[in-house]
Amino acid sequence: MADYAWSIQTLQALEDMGLPKIPKLAKKTWAEMASESDDDSEIELQKQIQIAKQTKTVSNSKGKQTLAQQNPTPKSTNSYVSKNKFLTVLQMKPEFWDKNPFKATTKAFPQGFHFRPTAINKTRKFYEFVLVDTNSASIKHFKDSIDPGLNTHWTIQILKVMQPRHFGSNLNQPKKFSAPFDPAGYTYWDYIDAWTNVFWHQNNKFKHSWLIYFKNNTIYNFPNWFLQWWNFFGLTLAIYPEQVQQGFDLFNKMFNSQESRIPDDTRPWAFAFLDCLCQANP
Repeated sequence: MADYAWSIQTLQALEDMGLPKIPKLAKKTWAEMASESDDDSEIELQKQIQIAKQTKTVSNSKGKQTLAQQNPTPKSTNSYVSKNKFLTVLQMKPEFWDKNPFKATTKAFPQGFHFRPTAINKTRKFYEFVLVDTNSASIKHFKDSIDPGLNTHWTIQILKVMQPRHFGSNLNQPKKFSAPFDPAGYTYWDYIDAWTNVFWHQNNKFKHSWLIYFKNNTIYNFPNWFLQWWNFFGLTLAIYPEQVQQGFDLFNKMFNSQESRIPDDTRPWAFAFLDCLCQANP
């Protein structure tokens, strides 16, 4: 019994049911593990026990138990499509090691930071203000209707992305914000970092999400560094219907990388743009 972290009442319930082992729990993501407390684990186990109780068994002449009927366990639905892009946030060291990466960053980074700080006052809010103050993005925050203190999801509409020439001749000279803030201004390098660091927010349930979209009827002129941003945050072909994916395969076969100015990483973007043109001009 000492090997298990469950309560005596729980273990007794397992014994009464004739279960020799603790039910195996479903696999969890890092975010679920980080947000899970000991009480949550106990509740989850109690659910497993209830499912086991609903399983009907019959005994044969030799006294062995045979499974006769089992109610199917409802599967959780998840409409998210994973994109296999990884960003190194922190190299693990003994000083702040933890099997849970969220706890490791909590030990290493200042409070509220989910990214490596370049300055203690360059918080996520700072980077959000950089994008809003430059009229580069429109950001809206949405909260839970029951718990107003819980940020559920935010949206960001990309309005423009500044080229270096739009910032000025000296990219290292800070530009002042239109309103008082600490720090009082930002460089062009802060502007570039803002497009990544603005997204590093998480709520206490580890279920915060973003909606990123562009503005209709807008002409964009993207700098080269934004192509790398798109490769990380941009769409994935997995969300396309099968017919569209077949169209992209045909687009790839006809694509001439020697003559085209379109980088390989932005082919899905170019294909989506051409697809919109074809629909607008049938």
